[in-house]
Amino acid sequence: MITNDVISTSFAHEVLPSYLRALQYLNSMYDVLLLGDPSFKTRTHLLYLHDRLMCSLTRLIQDVDNGMIDVEPVSLLRTLRAVNGRDLWLMLTDASSRTEVLLREVRAMLNILTNLVAPGARHEQ
Repeated sequence: MITNDVISTSFAHEVLPSYLRALQYLNSMYDVLLLGDPSFKTRTHLLYLHDRLMCSLTRLIQDVDNGMIDVEPVSLLRTLRAVNGRDLWLMLTDASSRTEVLLREVRAMLNILTNLVAPGARHEQ
């Protein structure tokens, strides 16, 4: 899990709010899932966080397209939003989805966002 210390010390001085918000929503989802409460109220809150996450990722993609932020590879960021985001939504709407599977998906999205498409990151191709 990404802590606020990591966010604030690593590159917050040059990162747009859309990136930080996406990280915060993923962290919030992770924290809620760790509680292990499968109630309808919890699922509803997770779906709300997912909606906010998708808005943040959309805004981040717009920031990249407008040249306000440099993210490499952009295609991975788009895939994160389109594929992983959709898969997570499907899991959240399925009442039979296990918490462990949801945690794994959120953790994977966090890892992709922080390690592979972090603003300013450069990857050799």
